[in-house]
Amino acid sequence: LGVNHEANKCNHLMELQPKHKAATMNIMIAAFLVLVVLIQAFSCESKSNGLKTPCQTEEGQKQYTFCDVKLGINDRVHALMNELTLEEKSGLFTNTAHGVNRVNISGYEWWNEALHGVARSPGVSFEAEVPYATVFPQVILTSSSFNNSLFLELGHAISTEARIFNNNGHAGLTYWTPNVNLFRDPRWGRGQETPGEDPELTSAYAEYYVKGLQQDDRDPSRLKISACCKHFWGYDMENTHYSRVSYNSLISKQDEVESYMPPFESCVKRADVSSFMCSYNANNGLPSCVDRDKLTGLLRDTWGFDGYITGDCGAFGNIMDPHGYTANRGQTIAAAFKAGADLDCGHFGNSETVLNAVSSGHITEDLIDERLFQLFRVQFRLGMFDPYEIQPFRQFELDQLRSPAHLELSKEAARQGMVLLKNENRALPLKGGNTKILVAGPLASNVWAPCGNYNGPSPTVWRSPLEGIKKYATSTDTVQFVMTLNSVTDDSRNFTNCTAAAQQSDVVVLVVGIDQSIENEGKDRKSIDLPEAQKELVQETALAAKQSNPRSKVILVVLSGGALDIGFAKEDAYVDSILWMGYAGEFAGLVLAEILYGKTNPSGRLTQTFYPADYVNQVSMLDMRFRPDHDLLTPGRGYRFYNGDAVYKFGDGLSYNSFVHELEGVESVGIGVVYADNAVDDKSENQAVLICADLVGQANADDRLLESTAFSVLLRVSNPSDQMYGGERVVLAFLEPLDQESCIQEGLPKSKLVAYARTEHLLPGQDTVVKLDVKHRHLLHVNAEGNRELLVSHRHVLKIEGVHVAIKYVSECSGHVTSLRSKLRKR
Repeated sequence: LGVNHEANKCNHLMELQPKHKAATMNIMIAAFLVLVVLIQAFSCESKSNGLKTPCQTEEGQKQYTFCDVKLGINDRVHALMNELTLEEKSGLFTNTAHGVNRVNISGYEWWNEALHGVARSPGVSFEAEVPYATVFPQVILTSSSFNNSLFLELGHAISTEARIFNNNGHAGLTYWTPNVNLFRDPRWGRGQETPGEDPELTSAYAEYYVKGLQQDDRDPSRLKISACCKHFWGYDMENTHYSRVSYNSLISKQDEVESYMPPFESCVKRADVSSFMCSYNANNGLPSCVDRDKLTGLLRDTWGFDGYITGDCGAFGNIMDPHGYTANRGQTIAAAFKAGADLDCGHFGNSETVLNAVSSGHITEDLIDERLFQLFRVQFRLGMFDPYEIQPFRQFELDQLRSPAHLELSKEAARQGMVLLKNENRALPLKGGNTKILVAGPLASNVWAPCGNYNGPSPTVWRSPLEGIKKYATSTDTVQFVMTLNSVTDDSRNFTNCTAAAQQSDVVVLVVGIDQSIENEGKDRKSIDLPEAQKELVQETALAAKQSNPRSKVILVVLSGGALDIGFAKEDAYVDSILWMGYAGEFAGLVLAEILYGKTNPSGRLTQTFYPADYVNQVSMLDMRFRPDHDLLTPGRGYRFYNGDAVYKFGDGLSYNSFVHELEGVESVGIGVVYADNAVDDKSENQAVLICADLVGQANADDRLLESTAFSVLLRVSNPSDQMYGGERVVLAFLEPLDQESCIQEGLPKSKLVAYARTEHLLPGQDTVVKLDVKHRHLLHVNAEGNRELLVSHRHVLKIEGVHVAIKYVSECSGHVTSLRSKLRKR
């Protein structure tokens, strides 16, 4: 269904690949796949995807009311719709919207992609003056930076390049990104596209990335580009275990409110996103694209969403087949339109279908106008019906495409995201100089794997680990490359050349992992183990190196989107260091070498749990629950609920330094929250945040209060003067119940991220104070019915890098208010 944007006929370096390879593909879906391929081919031949309207000419501005920029947008949209006949309107509801020649409006391709850079897609063509775009790291790596400012800046940079593509006629302005589904199961092939398994971090990424894409102070009155939060909702599997187009996700109200919905809510309430995509799957028996309670009731009426809703590519057709929710095309388009969906990606909602639905009485022209209003409104907000000369974004020039600032930002995102997981005996960083270095492994020289999926073309100079290491090696170093395993799936076992070279080397860098042949759209994994041949390569090469030279260093570099069981290497005394580099974009190899040689101090922290390989046998991928099932002996999902032993935990990540963390103080600024000394009987906890149950409970009914800060923790982070390196530190704050066992039995998370911060670069001897805001909503628990409530019967503790702040619930705080003024900022 659709095409994998690893491929685009515009770029001779890539080959076309199917996006969906379900074993039981019916004729309708197969026909649609062919159609989308043709759409893509057409987009490559077209020199322009910028919507052309009469409003770009002086004559049109005089002739048409909808071109009058002095009117409000809604009035202009209605004026445009009044100009159109029913037949003309009917051709505007697919991603390849028809033109209306009578009023000089061209056709428009709605489908453009920009997951981590402007990417191959039907609306985007890489040719002529725009052959490349900046390829930033894949989202799962970027999120490991825990840096909201970075998320925002990436959005700014990518939207600037998107505007340049549009200004030169090679892209539209409606981009179907970001993917804010939680990375629920490590097998999911598209988990790499997401910020990870945590709803708090994913919600923040959604907020800041969408703001970066859509908002720009140079023209606050218009959308810079239109972002799209997808896939709404309950979508997080491909086709290996079950078909994504027919799966019915069974999701409890508790999981819905606590885990599945927060990122989408953030898209609306915090970022004012202008588009949503309803997903292929059904949820609790109802296909996503016909769920009026969600698309209209929740998104528009409750959250206040202002924008259009597109179906995923083919999702409208899936309503009828395979979901079987409707019996014919007229019923299907009516069900989607009545639910609140506005646009069909594909051909199902074409002009013939829409007109037949009207003539058969399934829909009315008024309903068509409701849907068309949302589509046109976003186009007007983008400035598509405004004169070019009054739009600052239209003035962006080619020199801003792949500008030095954007290329540096791509490097910086990779620097902040890579995660050091093991570093025994300070094997890293490497010193260099008269050193024999062996680089081996199936991904050591690979220039495509670091780009992940949904990317555009870019120069390949610094992508591969091998090239990066060669760049940083000194003139007296010797870098030897031994080709071992031709691909990540190569099952050969002859490592003689590699082990022989390892015996003669001072440093061995083994680059292993997986790529898009194993995890991708349309392809989930069956195993989360490192492929067996790669495991043997690591073990045999490390053994050979250490037996020959016990002082040699063996460094394991892991490429992947999803988690891998690398527990064997964690426990192997012959493997000194492990660095997870994700899919780090077009400067992956260069940044890897910076970290290996100590120019960059690693600071990333995992945003997903690395499970043992047997996890896939303990939990069905079809089980949408996060909590463990004690009767079925399933261990739960993610750090919040998983009760097994993780290989590496959410938040794991080392530095070359040992930072020191000290409590500087607590600011109590919220309703019903105070900070007091001697509030707890246990003398080891002589400071506590007191939560006044009656007052904080009132905040539950007010969205504004829920999002407001309850209290802030001030934490001093120091880089001691005896440390050798400067670096940045990511600080994570988790709220945990003191009585873990009983709380888990009651369904509480055993831990949840409530705040995080990233310091500036601290040289040895420097320190800084970071502020961690805990909001009122963090103090509430989602119960089995999906309602938020205070759990006054339980005590909690806020854990921040070894610093603990006690949380105590009291019926009222009057006895403590007197001491409040003197206790704030006490140290």
